[in-house]
Amino acid sequence: MDEQAYGVARSGAQSSAQSSAQGRRENEAQSDTHGDQFRRSAQHSAARGVARRVVEGDGPNILGEIWSPSCGVAVWRRDLGEPFQTWLDTLALEDLPDARIVSSPASAGTVLDAYVSRHGMAEGEFRTQLAADAAMLAGAFARIMKTVSVRIRLDVISDNACRKFHLDNVEARLLCTYRGRGTQYGCSQGNADPSPIHELTTGDVGLFRGQRWPTLERCGIVHRSPPLSGCGETRLLLVVDDGGPDMCGM
Repeated sequence: MDEQAYGVARSGAQSSAQSSAQGRRENEAQSDTHGDQFRRSAQHSAARGVARRVVEGDGPNILGEIWSPSCGVAVWRRDLGEPFQTWLDTLALEDLPDARIVSSPASAGTVLDAYVSRHGMAEGEFRTQLAADAAMLAGAFARIMKTVSVRIRLDVISDNACRKFHLDNVEARLLCTYRGRGTQYGCSQGNADPSPIHELTTGDVGLFRGQRWPTLERCGIVHRSPPLSGCGETRLLLVVDDGGPDMCGM
């Protein structure tokens, strides 16, 4: 299956680096509006189709496109910066945070920073950046999915965790790999692996529909953790959902 058949749709470029508080507020308001519009449109759709479209962009508002008809995953392509990535990539395995948190979106940053502090991650600029970025993504998920609380996981993965392509048993799930290879995804082929298989880049954000997506469309995009056995690689994966059953999510 080629890219055209697979249905990749690239969004117009949007800046991900908002330099002022006013700019951030405008982005959040726009994301809220888009999410409401797409939710109403999708929920009133009479078509029992299959959502196979991948929508990509370079700004956070692209994530709200998950509510657009036929969209199975919305991808925010981004670069977290070389200094931060080098710091994270060179941390010892025992210094990587492994977190399980349920929080309100507003408190997520404070709760995350306190958690990584208690579990031995040294204080500093990049630790603060990690906690703030994860909290920002949790807040974006909550606005788009209209949730009052979020379940946040930071998973340290060094093996073939959840190596089978699957849909998560939730309405939607946000995934971001901070270290190591990103999540693999593709168009469902029944019992066979997708072809072609796509892979998020480190730092990219993917918002995936799950089995419980609340519209008539069935999601046709499946995903998995990339195989790691024998390569000596360790991933740090952020998982955000609405506090439903804690199924595996890669």
